[in-house]
Amino acid sequence: MAAGRGKAARDALAKLLYGRLFRWVLQLLNRALQGDGGSSACIGVLDIYGFESFERNSLEQFCINYANEKLQQQFNWHVFKLEQEEYRLEGVPWSPIGFHDNQACIELIEGPLGLLRLLDEECTVPMGSDMGWAHKLYGPIETPLTPHCPPLPPIAPHCLPLRPH
Repeated sequence: MAAGRGKAARDALAKLLYGRLFRWVLQLLNRALQGDGGSSACIGVLDIYGFESFERNSLEQFCINYANEKLQQQFNWHVFKLEQEEYRLEGVPWSPIGFHDNQACIELIEGPLGLLRLLDEECTVPMGSDMGWAHKLYGPIETPLTPHCPPLPPIAPHCLPLRPH
C-alpha cells in the first residue's frame, strides 16, 4: 500500500474508532442519567458557533459555516431568548445570560443585499461573472449593519477563486 493511502486508511480508522467510542460513552452516561425512574434526561453536545477560517476557504466550507450560524441562531433563540422570557413572565428569579446575537452575520449572508442573494442575481443576469458578483458585494457590505467588518481589499481578478471553464 502506498504511503498516502496508508495514512488515509489510518485516519479513517481513527475517526471511526473515535466516533464509536464517543457514542458508547454518551450511551453509558445517558443510561446512568435515566436511572430507575425512566426520566428523559440526556447529555447532548453543541459545538457549532463561529466560522472556521482557513488560509483559503471553499464554497463548501462557507456553506458549512453558514449552516452552523443558522443552527447557533436557533439555539440562541430557544435556549436564551425564549427561556429567559418565560422566566420573566413566571416571575422566576434568575440572572440574565448574555450571548452574542449573530443576526447581523446571518443578514450579511441571506439578507436582501446578502452574499447569497447577490450571487443568485449575478447567476441570472446575462454575462454574469465572478467579477460582477464581487463588484455587487462591495457596495452593500459597507453598511451600518456590519460596522465590525474590516475594510474590503481592492478587487483583483487573480484573487477570485472562481474561474469560468
